[in-house]
Amino acid sequence: MAKSERRELLSRMSVLLGHLLKWKVSVGSAQQELGGDHTHAAQGRLVRITRDTPSLKVHFTHTEWIDLVWSKARNLAVEETGREFEVFPETCPWPMTTVLEEGFLPD
Repeated sequence: MAKSERRELLSRMSVLLGHLLKWKVSVGSAQQELGGDHTHAAQGRLVRITRDTPSLKVHFTHTEWIDLVWSKARNLAVEETGREFEVFPETCPWPMTTVLEEGFLPD
């Protein structure tokens, strides 16, 4: 598989998880509805990528890859919300395959 495809998967998954983190901390706000729209769009892009290149799904079970994606997602969420790192979990609370399920939003 091409290096560019792996980079794209990493980038898009980081963005999706960042959206999920922002959605989770914006519970009850007007931003939450907009965040849900962004999340669903990001999910759709990732589903298409993994459908077109199924071999990329192997990364969803690699701990080092998940940790890297999560770190980038937390940084994104902190940067875009202005909240402290401590607000967001240190490790990803959702399985990678779950975040790609249509309509998934955290409780």
